[in-house]
Amino acid sequence: AGDTVLLKLRLYTFTKSGASTLEGDGIFIRKIVKTLSSIAITTNPSKMSYLVGESFDKTGMVVTATYSDGSTADVTSSCVCTPATIAANTSSITVEYTEDGATKEATLSGIDVMTLSKITIENQKTSFRSGETFSFGGTVYPWYTHSSGAAESKGAALAASAYTVSKSGTLSKADNNSQVTVTYEGKTANYNITVGDAL
Repeated sequence: AGDTVLLKLRLYTFTKSGASTLEGDGIFIRKIVKTLSSIAITTNPSKMSYLVGESFDKTGMVVTATYSDGSTADVTSSCVCTPATIAANTSSITVEYTEDGATKEATLSGIDVMTLSKITIENQKTSFRSGETFSFGGTVYPWYTHSSGAAESKGAALAASAYTVSKSGTLSKADNNSQVTVTYEGKTANYNITVGDAL
């Protein structure tokens, strides 16, 4: 049941001259006015894992409002989510909806914050000839720990522009067994190269 409002209607009769006559004492009509009772997150968003600094993405999330008359409505598009930007200590998102002066909240739990733990290198070129130009040729992968307690996971391959490689230029015998360092956001991975005689 919703809130009840009583409306009193008065009935009049009108003549052609415009005169009016009140008919009886009027009648009452009972009108049910629904009000916002609560909201609930009925479907979680598609994205639940974030890096620090990423914006919260509510794509896929469904927020359902329930009213005093028992009816429901999808109000997702009108909700405000905080925090808007994920921090290292973020574990939940507060979802807020306001209608006709009434504000209700729901909490989205289970936000997973990923922290870069290391990088690894695969398929890098390690054997060269003297006089050859150094080329990395490998793929760099980030690895993350999770605030949710999930096992450390391997991220997608990084773009070449995202990391730096310590060596470049033309190689000589002096570079034989030298170390190459790849750096990404403060994490490093090292490997050695061999440089043989020129052909």
